[in-house]
Amino acid sequence: MNAPRQRVWLGIILVGLLLAGAISAWKWVSLRTNEAPSPVFLTGPNTRVVEEVTYDGCGHVVRSEKELPRSQQGLNLDQLSRLYPAWNVTVSEGNLRLTTSQPGLCPACKGNLFVGLDGDEVTVFYGTPGGPKELKERTGISAAGLPEEALLDLKAGIPIESQEQLSQVLEGLMN
Repeated sequence: MNAPRQRVWLGIILVGLLLAGAISAWKWVSLRTNEAPSPVFLTGPNTRVVEEVTYDGCGHVVRSEKELPRSQQGLNLDQLSRLYPAWNVTVSEGNLRLTTSQPGLCPACKGNLFVGLDGDEVTVFYGTPGGPKELKERTGISAAGLPEEALLDLKAGIPIESQEQLSQVLEGLMN
């Protein structure tokens, strides 16, 4: 073969390779962008939304259920995940299950108070003595100079039943 013919054939081969590469890339991109959406699984008014919040401070899980809003019926999992960005969205037993975690104590644990020590300071905590706790407020009362019996009670934690009892305990420690 002479040189001009070789160049023509080489040009044809190069164009063919470029065209084949472009077609392969186009097919790959179209397959990636046209993936089938996740299946529609929520169809009726009987679908429930189950929310579960795990509280990091105490490890308790608070669970609630409600009906799936009409506006969300028929949506697929991807669409629902975009509606609930702070939640882990899954399907379980035909229901939409939303799970997440939050710092601190659950509402039930925050319903309990006790007075204890944080270093050398008398402090009010949410929670229960010996269990998970979260700082509610610092009292400014120093443990230095308190009677030994009061210190032992504070180290163990003094459970508080009411705001009135809290005021009485703190007043007693200040005197």
